[in-house]
Amino acid sequence: MQEEQLGNLDETHFEVLRACLMQPMDERNWKDYFNTLKDYLYVALCDPENYAVAAELILKLFANTNLVKHIVDTSEETLFKAVKLL
Repeated sequence: MQEEQLGNLDETHFEVLRACLMQPMDERNWKDYFNTLKDYLYVALCDPENYAVAAELILKLFANTNLVKHIVDTSEETLFKAVKLL
C-alpha cells in the first residue's frame, strides 16, 4: 500500500498539534515529529489563514531547550526560505 502525501496542514492538524504540545514533551519523539512536520509548519507561516497558529506552535517548540538545537540544526535552510518569502 502506498502512503498518501499531505498537501498542507489544516485547522484540524493545528488543533491536534496544539493539544499535543500542551502535554509534557518526550524530546526523542518530538525530534522525529518535527522532522516530519517542519516543512509544513514553515510553509504555513506564509499562509494568511494559518500563520498565527503556525507561529505559535513553532515558538512553543523553540521554547523547549532540549529541542531547540535540533530544530535549528535540521531546519535552518527551510526556516530562512520561509522568512525570505514573507
